[in-house]
Amino acid sequence: MANDVRYFMLSVVVLLLSVVSWHVASAEERQVLRYSVVFSDSRDITHFRDEEIFWQAQQGSDSRHAALVTPFLDAEKIGFLRLQRGYNSDWHPAAGKRFVMVLSGVGEIEVGDGHGVAL
Repeated sequence: MANDVRYFMLSVVVLLLSVVSWHVASAEERQVLRYSVVFSDSRDITHFRDEEIFWQAQQGSDSRHAALVTPFLDAEKIGFLRLQRGYNSDWHPAAGKRFVMVLSGVGEIEVGDGHGVAL
């Protein structure tokens, strides 16, 4: 059972785009989308890790302005979740990889090592 939980927890990665920051860089500097990942260590304790993906200029139908895009990431499903103000959840393992994008509102996620992040 413990190995099943460990395997499950190690396979869970949550990308928190709400912790994303990007800055407008000079022409010489690449623009970066930064985000946090939740991962489990060998003792099944979860932590945050910062990662980044680079924006790339792409010419769109508006020739005056280039669009910024990132490389596409693989996805099998997409879903939406709407939570009421004051929603609170006990500790639980995620059901699998989740890409979280907060469209409005504020939330907080805390990982096993005690660190939290506001969304």
